[in-house]
Amino acid sequence: MSRPRYAFTLAYQAGHLLPFRDFARRLVAAVDRWVVVEGAAHPRGSTAWCRPHPGPWQSDDGTRRALLRLQAQHPERVTVILGPVGGWPGKDEMVRAAVDALRREALPAYLWQVDADEHWTAEDLTAAEQQLEAAGGDCGEFLCDYFLGPQLRAMGEWGEGTALPYRRLWRWAGEQFARHEPPELVGGNGRTVRLPQRFAHFAYYFERDVAFKARYYGGHDRVLEHWRRLQADAAGGRGGWPRPISALFGGGRFAKSRTVIERLPPAAVSLPDAVPDPPAHRQPR
Repeated sequence: MSRPRYAFTLAYQAGHLLPFRDFARRLVAAVDRWVVVEGAAHPRGSTAWCRPHPGPWQSDDGTRRALLRLQAQHPERVTVILGPVGGWPGKDEMVRAAVDALRREALPAYLWQVDADEHWTAEDLTAAEQQLEAAGGDCGEFLCDYFLGPQLRAMGEWGEGTALPYRRLWRWAGEQFARHEPPELVGGNGRTVRLPQRFAHFAYYFERDVAFKARYYGGHDRVLEHWRRLQADAAGGRGGWPRPISALFGGGRFAKSRTVIERLPPAAVSLPDAVPDPPAHRQPR
């Protein structure tokens, strides 16, 4: 039986991420329904390890305006849930709000978690669904190319995800999420399968995102200073690559991580080909 494809995204201060490499338009064109939950969350539940949020609780960088415009252009495929003035109780509640919205759609379906800094091709989405079915799996997990800047990539346990691969795909019948991090459905994820597709992850690509993580994430006290130094060394052609991930985080829990930072050639992260605007209505697949 053919299943529709749904995706959900948590978005905060993502005004620079939505147009980057045509992220938003590509995802709209690739899915049957995309639910975006906007806003910041308090450090509770599965993300209690975060620091108190520095604010503001609602995006003030154009994210909300861009999302509402996208919803107005594609109401049959895009649902936007704007965050409350005082913030979401936690990220667990944000993903549950996304699921509540998607439960109104036809089931069963393929459910994808796609963060605003994660880029997939439509071909890889389709191939992953097919391979999950062929393997008799219920949940798909993946590795990624984890970019720390235009010329830097983290490979190994952290970033690429060899220690804890990214759970991003479920054969979904409407189950709610028990928690957001790591993602797990109520009752469990079922048979989890490692799939070969890799997505591009730009979590530490932009300085503004690194600056936010330095304020909000635990163990990131000097990460912005270290990140800037790494960018200067990479752009200036200074040697000593690959470097341990401690060059970004210092010591602490990352000191013994089997993760290295690779220097890539200039323009190694190529831009994808342009895509046309999605059609006004997508027929069920």
